[in-house]
Amino acid sequence: MGHVTTQKERDKAVIVNVVRNFGPVSRVEIHRLTHLRTSTISQLTKELLKEGRLKISGRSDNPSGRKQVLLQVNEEQGFLLGIEFDSENVVAGVMDLTPRIRALVKAPTDRERGVDGLVKQLKICAHQVLADAKIPANRLVGIGIADVGLVNRRTGISVLSSQL
Repeated sequence: MGHVTTQKERDKAVIVNVVRNFGPVSRVEIHRLTHLRTSTISQLTKELLKEGRLKISGRSDNPSGRKQVLLQVNEEQGFLLGIEFDSENVVAGVMDLTPRIRALVKAPTDRERGVDGLVKQLKICAHQVLADAKIPANRLVGIGIADVGLVNRRTGISVLSSQL
C-alpha cells in the first residue's frame, strides 16, 4: 500500500486491496474482511467507482436473498512498466492492474556503447512497448527495472552490475 496521509485514504486503499485480492467481491464481503463500518464502505466504494478505480462486475449468484453487487478493480485504471536486462537481452513489458501483459518488446543488449548506450536502449525499449500497447506514459502507476547485480537498498542505485 502506498503512502497515505488521512484515514479516508487509508480506508480507500484497504478496500481497493481487498477487492484486488479477493474480487469480484460484494460490499458485505468487504465488511466481513475489513470490519470497516458499512456506511464507510458504502460511501468509499461510491467514490472509488466514480474515480474509476473500481468497477461493477455483475451480481452475486447467492440462492436466497437480494443479489449483491460485485466489485472488481478497474484493471485499466493504470498500467505498470517493467524492464529487465542482462548480457543477452533487454525486455520491456506493459501490464494492466490484473496484472495481464499488454505488450512486450525484446531486443539484444547493446553492450558496445557502454552505460550511456544501455540507458538509451532501456529508454527506447520503454517508449516502444508503450507505443505497441497504445498506452500514454501518463497512465503509468509504476515502473520497475530489474538489474543483475547489487543495489543500494537505501538509494535504489545500482552499485555493481555485471552488465555495466
